[in-house]
Amino acid sequence: MKLTVYKRSKEKKSELTKIRNSGDIPAVLYDAKKNAPLFVKGSDFAALLRNTPKGRLSTQVVELSLDGTVTKALIKEVQYHRTTYRPEHIDFMPLQDKTPIILNIPVECENIAECSGVKKGGMLRQLLRKVKVKCLVKDIPASFKADVAPLEIGQGLRLKDLTFPAGVKPLAKLQELFVTVGKK
Repeated sequence: MKLTVYKRSKEKKSELTKIRNSGDIPAVLYDAKKNAPLFVKGSDFAALLRNTPKGRLSTQVVELSLDGTVTKALIKEVQYHRTTYRPEHIDFMPLQDKTPIILNIPVECENIAECSGVKKGGMLRQLLRKVKVKCLVKDIPASFKADVAPLEIGQGLRLKDLTFPAGVKPLAKLQELFVTVGKK
């Protein structure tokens, strides 16, 4: 995904208010050398949110375009307004191709309606929604998928049952249970 960002000149509250009142969103690109104050057009960020599958914003690599320079980054945090839930601030983390990063990757359960234990009156309970992994930018998986169709009541899946692609190292304990089917 591509996103055009623009430089902010000052760190005054009045400038931030002016940016937000125009429908844009203040942002910061955090770098080891110097943090860059930026802003993003609100409509561009809304389009990015619409095109990003639910739960995958934190793993979405964004190409930030600033004055012709393109920087790969991750959205580290989005701050939302308390009542309107409009984005108020975005933190970007720059990425280097050869530097490993630590991320929380979503775990998605598939075939819940076909789950044997659920059909027999059990209840599927997902204990972990994300798994912490370490990988290079090129190896970032969108999500981990787990087929829960064969699970009976009293059974579950552990992290070791997930398929981790080459170059992706899980940082969680592989014996940890992430989904189970229990009695109602």
